Amino acid sequence: MTGTDASAAGRETLMAVWRRIVWLALLLGTVFSARAAVVHTIGLSYSLLATIVLAVVFWYCAVVVHELGHAICAWAVGWRVHSIAVSVFSYLPARRRFQRQESKGEADFSGAVFATPRTPDGWRRGSIFYVLDGPLANILLGGAAIAAAGSDGLPAILGGLGLTSLCMGIANLLPTRSAQGGWSDGGVILRVVGGHTIAEHQPIALWLTGSIVDGVPPRSWDASLMPRLEAEAGTDAINKLGVQLNFYLVVGDIKNALRVLEDSSDVREGRWPEFVADHAFLVALAGHDVPRAAAMLNTIVSTSRDTFRYQRARCVIAALSGRHAEACAAVADARRVARATAAVPDADDEALFAAIEQGRELPTDFAKP
Repeated sequence: MTGTDASAAGRETLMAVWRRIVWLALLLGTVFSARAAVVHTIGLSYSLLATIVLAVVFWYCAVVVHELGHAICAWAVGWRVHSIAVSVFSYLPARRRFQRQESKGEADFSGAVFATPRTPDGWRRGSIFYVLDGPLANILLGGAAIAAAGSDGLPAILGGLGLTSLCMGIANLLPTRSAQGGWSDGGVILRVVGGHTIAEHQPIALWLTGSIVDGVPPRSWDASLMPRLEAEAGTDAINKLGVQLNFYLVVGDIKNALRVLEDSSDVREGRWPEFVADHAFLVALAGHDVPRAAAMLNTIVSTSRDTFRYQRARCVIAALSGRHAEACAAVADARRVARATAAVPDADDEALFAAIEQGRELPTDFAKP
């Protein structure tokens, strides 16, 4: 390891320790708030259970306020709000629907708002207000709740909620960085003030990802954005790859869809199960290499198999292998998963499923330009 590598590793370790300290302080603040509220309302009897329950309630109430602060400000500055997530649940405003997301470990205890500007090049307009308003909402609610509890004699629970919200707002203003490289609100604010943008490396990929979340058909996208997308840094970035696949598959450019999958080292090494399933699907259906596609699909761990894209690949491989009953079962599973998630089978998917169920030859001619 070179001196530069050692220095970078040392900085990452210090940032990880700092982040844990901030999270621990926030957790202790929440527990203290809940404990104080319990003591002042029901006394010490059964206080441990009541403290735990109240701490969870305080925490997620503060998270909801935080994310709504981001979302409301994004709308106010003219941005598109694509999703508002709290724990494993999210709301998609454009589709007017709630959905359950996959569990993501530590992220299950927090939330996120995904918003983009009205145009692909409008990332600087209002971005600092959009980022700042989450912590600001927490601080304003916290101050108001504490003041109301003290002046009006409202229950101590209101004061406890206010203290938790206040702590969450302050904690989010401190610059920390996650193991995945994402910055806290405070870190993003410092970077924006320093001349960076929220989507510094992949503005087109993130902007088009927002269109995908909103259900905007790729055929209606501005095709001139695709060369800019290709030029963006980060060949293996998950957003970029997802956008490219959505576009190429819908317009029938299977050659380029296969190319971007083959070029991704993360897909080749199996780190992104959803894209491995896409790769297997295309290798079987368009590449006519069923054994290779089956081998790819078998590398996906069982916990990542209950997805629309996995079941779609599975039904094609089974059908091309002559296993009609298994292929029909996979079609049923694909539709079940689609109903439970945000996955929406397009006309080509439905035509494929119908051909499998009816025992007809699969549509494997992808000669579109």
